[in-house]
Amino acid sequence: MPQQAPLLRVVRGDPTADELAALVAIVVARRAAAAVVSPAIRRSGWSERNRLLRVT
Repeated sequence: MPQQAPLLRVVRGDPTADELAALVAIVVARRAAAAVVSPAIRRSGWSERNRLLRVT
């Protein structure tokens, strides 16, 4: 199994387990919110470019 890079790395200080847990919860929540795809906006048929083409 390949080794994954850590999600976070403490470079200074000595955070408690509760502080790390809170930070991880925030990072995971923001990451999940960014992954949510908004529904596609349906454009009106009047704006379709193919209406401008002549069909013979």
